[in-house]
Amino acid sequence: MKHYTLISFVGTGAFKKDGGKEGYSEASYQFPNGTTYTTNIFLEALLKSGYRSIKKVILLGTRTSSWDVLLADIRSDSSSPDYGSLWSKIIDECESAGISDESAALLEEALSKKLCLPVAIKVHTPVIDAETIPEIFPIYNTLVSELAPETDILLDITHSFRSLPILVYQALQFGLTGLPPRNVELIYGEIRNNGLSPARDLSQYWQLSQITEAKNLFARRLDGKRLAQLLHDEWPQGEELISRFSTIVECNLALDIPKWLKDANRDLGRPLKGTEPEWVLEIRKIVQSEIVEKISPAKGNRSLKTSEVLRSFSALLEQHGLFIQAIITLQVALETRTIEAFGSPDDIGDYSAWHDIDGPNYQKNYQQKREALNVVHPLRDIESIRNAIAHGGYKKRWGSKASKGLSFTAQEIRDALKKSKEAVQIFFDNVRPKDSVVEGQVP
Repeated sequence: MKHYTLISFVGTGAFKKDGGKEGYSEASYQFPNGTTYTTNIFLEALLKSGYRSIKKVILLGTRTSSWDVLLADIRSDSSSPDYGSLWSKIIDECESAGISDESAALLEEALSKKLCLPVAIKVHTPVIDAETIPEIFPIYNTLVSELAPETDILLDITHSFRSLPILVYQALQFGLTGLPPRNVELIYGEIRNNGLSPARDLSQYWQLSQITEAKNLFARRLDGKRLAQLLHDEWPQGEELISRFSTIVECNLALDIPKWLKDANRDLGRPLKGTEPEWVLEIRKIVQSEIVEKISPAKGNRSLKTSEVLRSFSALLEQHGLFIQAIITLQVALETRTIEAFGSPDDIGDYSAWHDIDGPNYQKNYQQKREALNVVHPLRDIESIRNAIAHGGYKKRWGSKASKGLSFTAQEIRDALKKSKEAVQIFFDNVRPKDSVVEGQVP
């Protein structure tokens, strides 16, 4: 069974039409699971209806919110004579300067006893604008640290004050970033004058914001780990494809791209159920047009060689600012091109074969071709930086007598990629492969 920390707002109430009495209007709330509860405070309905298992309550409001209503039904409790005086004190404060920190602490204690749950109260100025938001946001930014352990979040915006739900929403996004995912549900108790008042489940708002962030990360940096998790129920094949692709990018496993392409073409060719939400269709288009087609662009009726796919993959990585992955992949593409020309595709990725002087002697052939084509320096820079990355930096460039720092700059990598483009093209044009094709490629 899931457990929740309930975050709820305390507003100022409303004026009833019958006699102008101030306070919250009574309503019979009906929850999405069919449960109903009649009360004038939606917080009470959430706690007593059993809609969710609540382990802690966090109450948010301004200093002039109607904090007194939370004690209204126990202020005359004979077993707790202090409640009446606290209730009167809070009313007086809220109608003037606002509830004091001392009264807020006493209210926390009283509500914890009343509800048999931990209660935390956050109060701040009732003025909400550009000048006060920097003061209010740090208060809400403590919400994540206040959550009960191992609970999801139920955010109740029913009695919220003006724009505060937006600020709380942003504070939760900020505070939860980088932490293990927590489910966040939103609910709103809608008042209706006649009949049942529906408690609206607005949890899709949070899910859509999470999808937007995950999509942005995937589109910008090819990091789809979070997006893959969100696809689990909607497009399982997409979850697997994006998760694998993200691992390839993150771990520099460029030689796994041909197999991934084969599987991607297979899965993208399968029809969907037809019930997927629009955002899933958008992600599918991104995988097809921004990844698959860019890594494996059409070449007429000719199938792409593995080296060509790797070169395109390197360009995609560079386009997304992943310069280290791009330069590593480009070196792999050059070595793969050499193997395709002088030996067997079975040797691709076999570094014993690459260094074996008794076999095709790929490394020697690669060096000789660079010299013959007059592209030694730009291609050696690619190899030198790749080797430096693999060894955590370098003190000396290849062939240089001058020592330098133990690292190189990102600009060096970008410059090396830029300067090598013409040389790489010359190498690919003049080092022609045998009949080795990418596994699963369709002409």
